[in-house]
Amino acid sequence: MSTNPEKEFVSRGLEGYEGMKVEEYTFASLVNYHGENEDYKLDVISPEKEYDSKRPAFVFIHGGGFVQGNDKRQRYVPVFAKVLTELGCVVVSPDYPVYDSSEQRDSSGDFVRGAGKAAEAVLIAVEYIKENAEKFNIDPERIAIGGGSAGGMTAFYLLEHLSKNFKMFLNCWGAPKPYVPDVKGFPPTLSIHGTADQAVGFELEAPIQNALEKEGIDHLLIAIEGAPHTPIAFKDQYMPTLIEWVKKYLL
Repeated sequence: MSTNPEKEFVSRGLEGYEGMKVEEYTFASLVNYHGENEDYKLDVISPEKEYDSKRPAFVFIHGGGFVQGNDKRQRYVPVFAKVLTELGCVVVSPDYPVYDSSEQRDSSGDFVRGAGKAAEAVLIAVEYIKENAEKFNIDPERIAIGGGSAGGMTAFYLLEHLSKNFKMFLNCWGAPKPYVPDVKGFPPTLSIHGTADQAVGFELEAPIQNALEKEGIDHLLIAIEGAPHTPIAFKDQYMPTLIEWVKKYLL
């Protein structure tokens, strides 16, 4: 994986969030990679339509190689948020500690460490929205998790080491490496991956899918023929299936 394989998707504005309500909250003060306390924020992205009943929450973790350049408003976050909020979900997009550069990352640890520190922050964000479920009109018993690239790797780490208490897992082109995670107890897992991905190789999927099959976990891999890393341009090939899974496991 390059320093930031999703650098073309960098965005910190609200472009693309039309038709959605975006509220930003500080969920924790955490120690960053400089050993300093830093405030970390999350976006609560809600449907414009008001709902009387509690809504399911979908925690979507941004990517970016665990280095600075992306944040919780990475440009494909609203692409997924639009689909999910139209279904009635509340989408939660948290920030997490990242390295300043690939040099700092490489000298400080590998992707496993980056995913671990990120996962710890994301779990705190999940606990924050549970504690504030009434305020956000969220059903704390119906929470899904997912993410793209490094965000998917972060979700894998969180599910393997910290918590499996989620209704479903959406992994977007984020297969962890260099090892196959222990997927015992994972929720139903939907994976999306381009076969021509040069940043996170498509070949990483086979052992993960085999592990899910062995554990009897409902799983599906959408292989997008010829698609590169972060295949947002191919969204029509996987969004209908995502909608089906959300309706089956979260709504």
